[in-house]
Amino acid sequence: MIKKNVKVGTFMQRRKKQFTIVVKSRRVMGDYVALHGLLGKNELPKKLWGKIPKNQIWMRKDIWENKGRRKCIEEHERQELNLMVYHGYTYKEAHKKAQFREKLWRIRDTKNKMEKELALENILT
Repeated sequence: MIKKNVKVGTFMQRRKKQFTIVVKSRRVMGDYVALHGLLGKNELPKKLWGKIPKNQIWMRKDIWENKGRRKCIEEHERQELNLMVYHGYTYKEAHKKAQFREKLWRIRDTKNKMEKELALENILT
């Protein structure tokens, strides 16, 4: 079991709440990429009710092993938890905003990759 600590909150907040990422197998997680202990029962599969501690994020092993995907999911979870813990959003509201931000992050990442490829092409010609 791999663990990594993640702090949620901004420098403006006095306390940063700390969450631990725990890597779980696909057998445990099913099709879920990541789950955290602040999810309500209606958002969790029945087999996981009451199993995820409030200070943990469970991430599927294959996602953890893909560094690019891991970084993206970590940012998504950090954003989601920040909105829930410090701004009073419900899970559904926070998830929607985190998904939007994740899409922006992916667009920026794609743009940066394309710029690098174009710069390399200019050097080679």
